[in-house]
Amino acid sequence: MRHALPLMLMLLVAGSPAFAADQFDLACKGYKWTKVGGSGEAYSFRARIDLAARKWCDGDCKSTQAIVSVGDKELVLTDDGTLNSRMEVAREASFDRQKNSFHYKMYQSRPTEEYLEYQGDCTIEPFTPFPG
Repeated sequence: MRHALPLMLMLLVAGSPAFAADQFDLACKGYKWTKVGGSGEAYSFRARIDLAARKWCDGDCKSTQAIVSVGDKELVLTDDGTLNSRMEVAREASFDRQKNSFHYKMYQSRPTEEYLEYQGDCTIEPFTPFPG
């Protein structure tokens, strides 16, 4: 009987939906803009999310970033900015868990003006591990 309890606990954890939902990929289709007020172009992208490690990445996943906050309705993946005499840049990224929609926006006004925004509707797929 002593051996049954650890086995039962392992089965409960392995079969738990929350356990499986801690790591997933988002396969998204939507639009991308590279100019403020410009026209959007069709765009497909992926993001990898690891809630247990509180990390995420997108695209070719060269580096992971810390997740800002995890909520039942929304994941705030990035919300940061840099403002100093040389640079002014703001970035934000979020995933709406109820609508399965992803939104990313980056605006830089110094030293050069750059803009990137993309958003899309996503499907949840099995997690692709982060690179080494």
